[in-house]
Amino acid sequence: MLSGHKLYAGWVADGYITIESVNTRQLRCSVGLISDLGRKFQSTRSLAVSRHDPSRELRRHFNNWVINNKREKV
Repeated sequence: MLSGHKLYAGWVADGYITIESVNTRQLRCSVGLISDLGRKFQSTRSLAVSRHDPSRELRRHFNNWVINNKREKV
């Protein structure tokens, strides 16, 4: 949002982020900024939320996580 409006971080006087539930499958995220000159900027996006799927989440077992390809020498 800052780069899209050519704002520098030092020019931001205040800001907020809100996340609200629209329904069971959708969230709304709003970001607002107020510049040091009092100008207001706002952006809102809708986000899709997937249902809980245990079979998919079991793939993310801690043994499957690899931080990097380098193995420690023993």
